[in-house]
Amino acid sequence: MQDGWVQFLRCCAGVLWAPAGRSIRSGCMLPHVHLPEQASPMQAKMSHLLEKALGVATQHNLVAFKQWVERELDGYPPSVAIPEYRCVPVEITSPALADGSCFKTPEQFAQCYVPHSMPDIEKIVAESDPHSLRKFPLPPDMLHDLKEQYPMACDGEPTLAVQVCAFASIIEAVRSELLYWCLTLRQRGIP
Repeated sequence: MQDGWVQFLRCCAGVLWAPAGRSIRSGCMLPHVHLPEQASPMQAKMSHLLEKALGVATQHNLVAFKQWVERELDGYPPSVAIPEYRCVPVEITSPALADGSCFKTPEQFAQCYVPHSMPDIEKIVAESDPHSLRKFPLPPDMLHDLKEQYPMACDGEPTLAVQVCAFASIIEAVRSELLYWCLTLRQRGIP
């Protein structure tokens, strides 16, 4: 393996590979390819890796790969299906509740797809304690359904409360997807 692929794959490694094929978190990704410390998963911003991937996708006219990378970088528009790895557990909070805390979120409202761009997700993770909650407005369709089924929870402005660690898991899922794409493209002989 030569040129930019080695550098690109070094940066993409979230789960690294040992020469024997066992998964490890160490200094090699593919047999005999060592990762420098500055390309460790904790230091490589996913948005920067996606920008590099966009260049590869554009250069080799990889339409599906390019479309996925663009959506991860720019966020998912309402008309597009969001991948399952972006579905996170949520709680609904409402100022109508006496203490402002979460009420028992009904099961149909206990998950939400995160359409945010990767730079926004990285910013949320970087600026927050991993165990804290971040609050967001309810998506219009969810608010509508909640008002119909649980009007008492909609007095005031209910919000979605999401654990910051859920956003971190999206970053790692995208890292895994990107690594999968890279390995698949390499197997197809795309340099």
